[in-house]
Amino acid sequence: MSVLLESPNKMDKEIRNKLLFKLLLKNRREIRAVVATLRLVYSFNNLLDNYIKDKYAYLPEHPRELNKEVKGLFLITKRSQLKNLGSYKAKLQEFYYVTRLLSDYFDLPLLRKPLPTILQELTSNLAKIFLYVIVDAENFKEKVRMLRKQYYF
Repeated sequence: MSVLLESPNKMDKEIRNKLLFKLLLKNRREIRAVVATLRLVYSFNNLLDNYIKDKYAYLPEHPRELNKEVKGLFLITKRSQLKNLGSYKAKLQEFYYVTRLLSDYFDLPLLRKPLPTILQELTSNLAKIFLYVIVDAENFKEKVRMLRKQYYF
């Protein structure tokens, strides 16, 4: 097995014609398949940058460095935004090489605790309100809203 050449242009024409892909690579997402195929013919540790020419940049460390087309999607500050994460990532992949989103792209509130099963485990300010009788439906709804601020159920 021969060593991978420094440029795909120096590769034997017969081998190039047998490849199922064009070199220079225009998309880093195809790199795994290309490396596996080239290793059938050549010996190398890493694919050289000379084999890659894609339009994608690496994802910036912080969302403030994103281009204007996608900057408005981040910082994710609400859990409700997480349902759109797939579409946000797809939009990023139009401009960047994205494997995973960094923690700097999120500023989510802490998770709430589960609602305790006994009154004594509630926080003291909430335990007090349940010592009194529930007057009507509105009063009950207000107490539920107060619970939901600190607990999930």
